[in-house]
Amino acid sequence: MVLHERALPPSWPTLLLLSAMIFLPVGLVAIQPDLGTAALIAIAGVLVIVMAGLSVRIMGGLLASVSPAPGSAGTSCTTTSASAC
Repeated sequence: MVLHERALPPSWPTLLLLSAMIFLPVGLVAIQPDLGTAALIAIAGVLVIVMAGLSVRIMGGLLASVSPAPGSAGTSCTTTSASAC
């Protein structure tokens, strides 16, 4: 018995399409700025993709690619003098 003809986990093109479908409304809501609602929409969308059968290995790779590098937080200096940083 076949429940659906598409294979799980989702392929990369499908994953990119799903990401665009999730983050377009998130971006539009975040512009307003309603960051709480944007965060809830993003979390709900990510949970839908996870429940669709996304591999833990892919989730870890995506999380590592969007998280900042250790020690990089707060290192940007906007002044022109290097001694002021």
